[in-house]
Amino acid sequence: MRYRAMHEDDIAAIFEVRTSTRENRVTMEELANVGVTPESTLQGMQTSFQGWVCEDAGRILGFTMGDGRTGEILVIAVLPEAEGKGIGRQLMALV
Repeated sequence: MRYRAMHEDDIAAIFEVRTSTRENRVTMEELANVGVTPESTLQGMQTSFQGWVCEDAGRILGFTMGDGRTGEILVIAVLPEAEGKGIGRQLMALV
């Protein structure tokens, strides 16, 4: 496993993780209804959003994203099969 800064080409994978979580699961439609889309995420990344991912063998297991302008943590999500490995804790330390 490795941790790295999120890239624009991670957007599809982070949405897959976000819609696959065990707790607080949401659909793409529910996210879109509150203005969270791949397009809005890209816009945020190009301005003030900063994110980190945990990946293993090229697969994103979890991610976190914050707004560098406000200091707000926007999201943290970890795949169910990757829970209990300290991924969320490490991501929170990075963001």
